[in-house]
Amino acid sequence: MRSAFEKRINEEAAQKISEFFNLLWNFLGSCYQRDILEIGCGFPADLERYAGLAKYRKHKFFCVDPDESKIHSLKTYIQKRGLVRFIKAQIGVCEDLKFSSKYFDAVLAFNTYTHLANLHQSLGEIRRVLKPGGLFFFNDAYQELSGEHVSTGHINNYKSVLVRRIIKIFNFKIKYFYCFESEGEEYWYIIGRRDKEKDQKLPEKCNEFI
Repeated sequence: MRSAFEKRINEEAAQKISEFFNLLWNFLGSCYQRDILEIGCGFPADLERYAGLAKYRKHKFFCVDPDESKIHSLKTYIQKRGLVRFIKAQIGVCEDLKFSSKYFDAVLAFNTYTHLANLHQSLGEIRRVLKPGGLFFFNDAYQELSGEHVSTGHINNYKSVLVRRIIKIFNFKIKYFYCFESEGEEYWYIIGRRDKEKDQKLPEKCNEFI
């Protein structure tokens, strides 16, 4: 049975979304011994796939989420499925990542940007922990914030044109970008590469470039 999201997208959008995730899986499947960070807890199916890639490609996956109950559930799932060697989960926020600079080969953030308390600080941290040339896989949706959205932790809301501009100013070269609208909501999928050369001082506030 198709999900509510699948029912509202057209064939072109479905193909482009599939292309975005195929680029992710192809990247992970074609390299060796990479350190990968996911912002927010992944779905069980993704965790199983991460574990398979970790086993055969020697990757290490790290998941960070501010929700203690989610991390507890994730750790329980990882332990029950025998994935402890491949996936590490810890409580944390994107605005203050407890990892060394230039540590990760890729950072994944799916459906998380609207939950970030400080988008500027979060992108600065993602850039900091990525190695030069590292990839940032990023998607979410723009929708008018209602009381229901706010109550479930949706606190940021920028349209794709602003998100793309913000990411570029943080020295990410846009490698892939797709955006579409459906039923008043805007969905976007972005892959950015941390620039190998540029390392200039970052803007101190979001409103300096929005």
